[in-house]
Amino acid sequence: MEQVPGAVIRQGAADVERIAGILRQDITAGVFQPGEWLWEMSIASGHGCRTTTAVCALAVIRREGLARYRDRRYYALTCAATLEAASARMGKVLSLFRRASHMTPAELAAAMNTPEASEQEHKNFIDRWSADIVAAEAGTWQPAFFWRSCDDGLEAAGILRRIHDYEYSRRDSPCG
Repeated sequence: MEQVPGAVIRQGAADVERIAGILRQDITAGVFQPGEWLWEMSIASGHGCRTTTAVCALAVIRREGLARYRDRRYYALTCAATLEAASARMGKVLSLFRRASHMTPAELAAAMNTPEASEQEHKNFIDRWSADIVAAEAGTWQPAFFWRSCDDGLEAAGILRRIHDYEYSRRDSPCG
C-alpha cells in the first residue's frame, strides 16, 4: 500500500499534540516539579512515541510558557506570573545567603562543584556561573540544578533547593 505523505504529517502532528497535552497536564498537576529536567528520551519511552515527537511536544509547551529551554535541555515551569514572582524571591534569597557568607559571585562560582578541567576551562566555568549568579539575584529563572550547585557552594545543606521547590510550587498566583 502506498503511503500518503500528508497522512504521515497529520499523524505526526496528532502525536505531537497528544504528547504536548500529556505534558501540559503533568506539569500543571505537579508530576514534573518546576525546574525539573524534561528528558525527551524518558518522555518518548514513557508515552510510546519517537524522540522527535517528544522534542516537538516540548517545543509546543515551551511556546505556551510551561517549559524553558536552556543549555540544550527543557525544564518544567509553572505559569508566567508564578514564575516571575518566584524567580524574584529566589534571587533575593540567594543574594542574602551569598552576602551572609561574605562571598562575591565569582567566589561562590569557584566554590561550586566544578568539573575536572584545564585552567582556562575552569576560568570559563567560573565566569559563566558568576554571570548566572548575578542574573539569578536579579530575578532571572534558573533550573533546579543551579540551586543545588549554589547550595553546595554556600554549604547551605539543601536550604536553597528546598526554598526553590516551595517557591515554584506555590499556588498563590492568578494561575494557581
